[in-house]
Amino acid sequence: MRNRQAATVSTEAEVKPLKVVKPEVQPDYSAQLKAIESRKEAIRQAEAERLRELDELAEQEAKARDNVKQANRQQKADLLSMAKYYRELAVEQTERPKADELIGWAMDCERQARLIVIEGEVEEAPQAAAEAVEKPSFLERHRQLVSVGVILLVGALIYIAGEYFNLAREIIIERNKLLPPEQQMQPYDITSFQKLAFEKMVQFTDLPVALLLLLLVMPPVGFYVLPLIRTKPDFWYEFKHELTPYQRCVLATCFVLGFLLLACLAHLVKL
Repeated sequence: MRNRQAATVSTEAEVKPLKVVKPEVQPDYSAQLKAIESRKEAIRQAEAERLRELDELAEQEAKARDNVKQANRQQKADLLSMAKYYRELAVEQTERPKADELIGWAMDCERQARLIVIEGEVEEAPQAAAEAVEKPSFLERHRQLVSVGVILLVGALIYIAGEYFNLAREIIIERNKLLPPEQQMQPYDITSFQKLAFEKMVQFTDLPVALLLLLLVMPPVGFYVLPLIRTKPDFWYEFKHELTPYQRCVLATCFVLGFLLLACLAHLVKL
């Protein structure tokens, strides 16, 4: 009995009460996750707003470019219209200086119109050559030298032709000495030059006479053609400013053929 009690006492002495351990408090990550999600949502909204602003800016830029193109088209059309108007006024002018001034204004308007570049549209070839001062050619830079050279060349040709003419005359005379009279050739002499001079005189006097007859029969046509009389319309002004290159070539060819015909008819003149 005592032994049991002693064993019970010893057992109770050995058993100690357990220490109560409180669980550690785990951090709450839900608030952090919510903050991250909120931040991501804010960034997405800011990105969407930025993209929307970029789209609006792109649309505004496109409209601004269209407005610039329209303004350039209008300005170019106005300049070309002014150039056309100046040319029409120049045609109606009777005084050459005033007409040339109007033509200069028209060319200046056309030059400014060519400088207007419209984005996205096919433009004319650059007019850099028209803007820059063209380098004068050798003939333009040495006109006096060229004139002297031409005069010397013409004089040399006349001298050579005269010497050949005299040489051919001497050869014909020497051969005639060996031929009977009926086979002898008649060389050209001073009489031949007289005939040639008379032929050319007739040729160069026929043209003024024809113009004088034209003035007597059809004065408007005569005033239109004569270069010394400025009328409205004026043939020389229209030839330079109004005709196309093809029309000028055709008209020049007709004039050349007409003068050749006149020269051929002049050969029929006899003393």
